[in-house]
Amino acid sequence: MLITNAQVDELLEQLTNLSSLDPELIKRCGLLIRSERYDEAVSRAFVVLEERLRELLQIRGGSGVNLSEKAFSPDKGKLVDRLHLPRAEVAGIFNLFVGAFKAYRNRAAHTVAGYTLDEARGIIHLVNLLLLVLQKVRDASTQHIPPEIAQVLGPTATKRLRLFLESLQEIGINRGKGKDSTPYWATLEYNYPSWEKPRPYQVSVLYLGAPAGKPMLMFHSVGLSRVVGLDIEQLETELSQVGCTRVAAKTTPMRLSLSKYNDQDTFDRLYEILRSLMEKHRV
Repeated sequence: MLITNAQVDELLEQLTNLSSLDPELIKRCGLLIRSERYDEAVSRAFVVLEERLRELLQIRGGSGVNLSEKAFSPDKGKLVDRLHLPRAEVAGIFNLFVGAFKAYRNRAAHTVAGYTLDEARGIIHLVNLLLLVLQKVRDASTQHIPPEIAQVLGPTATKRLRLFLESLQEIGINRGKGKDSTPYWATLEYNYPSWEKPRPYQVSVLYLGAPAGKPMLMFHSVGLSRVVGLDIEQLETELSQVGCTRVAAKTTPMRLSLSKYNDQDTFDRLYEILRSLMEKHRV
């Protein structure tokens, strides 16, 4: 089907206005569509998608399906937590990315696909949708609150908890990976009994979890007791004043019930305790 340059210009303008097409897609694909080089336009669109994936993953290599697996594989994808979606929906996003590359990018890259204008337009819109997913990932909080905790706390308290956890990163307490609970660690001067002298060490400061379905912040007293110069009794007293209670747990006896204590004042006071700890003991 032959169309004039004026018709193509009008079409591109309408697409941009109606769909908020990503500016980079317009820049990379517009002239190719005008020249009726539809296969190349599709291929360029997927190049933009691959570049965004690499940028978010902070890697240089990889392409297509491999990048999708690194980003959104439900079991080990690096960006999964930032989707803030149930596992079934994460799997759907993962399959959408992988399917788009397998169905359309590979065909345009390795063969003469012979896409029509309508097909190219539809595929570029699909790529645009995937770019919108990546933009949401970029804008999302790095702090993932497990669904079982968010459900108990509700949206308002969950938001306060997320902002509190984000504030910990600013003082050097970083989120780690955990199976049953999420650890938050910091590099502190540590003195393990078998060491000849203290040295910097990544110490788990607290955990976010929901033992027996009860959302908790659990403080790692055993690990913190070996931080050079830290008065663990004083720390536990301060935590008690915020609302923490002692339970019969060997490594995390001081626990804050998030079902009971999730107001802003509690999080502010807890932040000040941890900020003081980091100012004195951070390496």
